[in-house]
Amino acid sequence: MNIQFNDYVKQKITIEFVKGHPFTLKDGYFNQEHNEICGDMIILNNDYDKMGIITLTGEEIIPCEYEKLSIYNDDLFIAGKNDKGPLGIINHNNKVVIPFVYDDLNICKNNQIKAKKEGLFGVIDKQNRTVIPFEYETLDIFEDNLFIVSKKEGLFGIINDKNEIIIPFEYQSLEECNNGLIAAKKDGLWGFINKKNKSVIPFNYKDKETFNFQEGLVALQNIYNLWGFIDANNNNTVIPFVYVNTDGFHEGLAYVCNAENKKYGAVDKNNNIIIPFEYDTMYSSPIPGLISVSKDNLYWEINHNNEIVIPKSTDSMYISRELISVCNEDKLWGIYDSKGNLKLPFNYEDIHPISCNENLFIIVNKDYQKGIIRICGSEIIPITPCKYNDFYTFASNFNSDHHFFVVSENGEYTIIDENGRDVLTYKDVYCSDIIIEKEVVTTIEADSKEELEKRKNEVLSLISQYNSIEDKKQAIKKLALKR
Repeated sequence: MNIQFNDYVKQKITIEFVKGHPFTLKDGYFNQEHNEICGDMIILNNDYDKMGIITLTGEEIIPCEYEKLSIYNDDLFIAGKNDKGPLGIINHNNKVVIPFVYDDLNICKNNQIKAKKEGLFGVIDKQNRTVIPFEYETLDIFEDNLFIVSKKEGLFGIINDKNEIIIPFEYQSLEECNNGLIAAKKDGLWGFINKKNKSVIPFNYKDKETFNFQEGLVALQNIYNLWGFIDANNNNTVIPFVYVNTDGFHEGLAYVCNAENKKYGAVDKNNNIIIPFEYDTMYSSPIPGLISVSKDNLYWEINHNNEIVIPKSTDSMYISRELISVCNEDKLWGIYDSKGNLKLPFNYEDIHPISCNENLFIIVNKDYQKGIIRICGSEIIPITPCKYNDFYTFASNFNSDHHFFVVSENGEYTIIDENGRDVLTYKDVYCSDIIIEKEVVTTIEADSKEELEKRKNEVLSLISQYNSIEDKKQAIKKLALKR
């Protein structure tokens, strides 16, 4: 698990290792691949796949006794004691705040809770008082204490948090849009209304695309199965209904599929062809200014002048808004930046980013051997030959340059830093503690947890007396010699 340790932890990590489970944060907690971090809390699974919550420093908040557990806020947690059983809400003292009687619980605005009981939805408050009665087939949060709901008759309307009807129950479907309008379906056709139930775009369309209203445009499909774009401000047709498909309007261009050759291209607001109709697919790239296109099972990125920025590949994966990894025809991966500069050559069977800051680390496979390298290509763990059986991200503080990795070799584990230096080698022990403070790493072993805690406090006290890393290391060595 890759843990982002916040500033208040002060770059100090205390990890307890238990025999047989070297990556355990606390005795009984592991299975870290499925853990969830929220602020300074971690939801963990134990050996019996039960869930609990601890802090980043290992303090237990909620014991591992729940099948379902999610963080509601800093003090409350939605919990379920068995997989298909009812849900309730507990506090950080593991006391029941909302009884375990609900089929579903979700956070609403203003500390209200969307709840489902006996197959119907309603809303309750944190005192378990009913705000909206349990009488709706569906209930979705809209905005400003408004809810899109449907009744058993299958018709949709909008109510407020006093259960007063704002939009009458006369629609087959209602969906919130990102420009304040509401997509509504009536008599089998779509249109758009406002919050006062006034028609803004008439009910003349078979389908709609509502995920973007960029520059006030919305894509609609008419009764002849053709797509065009309407200006939502005045209901005027901007791009005519002549296209068989669309991926919406992005950065001044509509990505549309031509009816003649069934290929994608891009047009502007005046329906001028900006990018010719020659691509099998065309969709918005996460990288601003670029468009993702494909043809003949190859993928690449172009700019608005139809110039290739990221070369053709058999597959691609966005790492960030500045980096994209691509797979060439030889099934090897490399990385380009947003300007099309090759940052990492095509030498790798696979690439996985660890973090996306300026010191990007990448776990790679080359000739089926693993290693860790920087984006610039310098190796942290040499790829060939790689002496380790496996390795994991141990800890990363995204607010600093300190990263640690755990590697294994024939049953022996080593912690290395971001420069590939061994900072600690250990074997499974009955009871031990690892203390990392900046670049100072030491291990303590003891026969009991009480003795372990005593020795740990002694080391922490000793470290705090010195400023330089070298002085801290020398002090720890002297302490070890005394023992």
